[in-house]
Amino acid sequence: MKLSTRSFTILMAVSVGLFGVTLMAINQGWFQSNQKALVSKPVEEEETRSLQPGYVRVGDVDRPAKSLKKPRRADKVKDTGYDFGTTPAIPVDSNETTKKLAESRGNPKLDYRRSSLVPAPKFDRTAYEADPQAYLTEIAPGRINQALSPGKDVTPIKRVGNYFHDGVLPGESVKLKVKTEPKMPTTFKAQLGAFENRLSTITVAANENGIAQVNLKIDGGISGELEVKAVSPVHSDTARWLIEVVAPRTTTQNTSSNK
Repeated sequence: MKLSTRSFTILMAVSVGLFGVTLMAINQGWFQSNQKALVSKPVEEEETRSLQPGYVRVGDVDRPAKSLKKPRRADKVKDTGYDFGTTPAIPVDSNETTKKLAESRGNPKLDYRRSSLVPAPKFDRTAYEADPQAYLTEIAPGRINQALSPGKDVTPIKRVGNYFHDGVLPGESVKLKVKTEPKMPTTFKAQLGAFENRLSTITVAANENGIAQVNLKIDGGISGELEVKAVSPVHSDTARWLIEVVAPRTTTQNTSSNK
């Protein structure tokens, strides 16, 4: 029997359609059979899989517990005996710097001694070299804003040591260092805590090797993260540190954690 062109075209279209329906049915059957296989997999098999000592299961993967969370020093160190909830009072006559701070009370011309928001007197290198002690004992938190602008002939201040100090307990001290021009001053300013002058701002001179160093004591009443900055008036940039202060582990906490 001879088919016309139109009849042949219709026959081919029907054949292609039937083939497509058949292929979809085959694919659906394959998907359903595999889905049943996945559903039928016993859940108990995963839940009862034993863990090796010191491992935890994360996303169905067994990993060493130490690789997931770094233990804090406060989890290992017992109470230092320092009162965590109070900040010690500072006697006015503790040192020359605290005396100068006390002198600024009620004197608007000396407001720069009490706040970093008030610009500090401009750094005079000639005057500093003539009498370094007068500059170093002066309290001026605004010096933290006196870094030089970056330039071809300007050397940036350089932090020595780690940026982050974790697990520091109240009563402990953190040693901070920067690299600067030898004998030149550097001002350190912390959000909280006390340097050697009993205040949260201090200016010290670098030694013959250009290392300026201070110790920041963490007073009681401090917790969380606090930032420390350092600036030198003969260098550009700002050196920074971040200190994590944690509450000491107490006897009560030890007892409850062992239950």
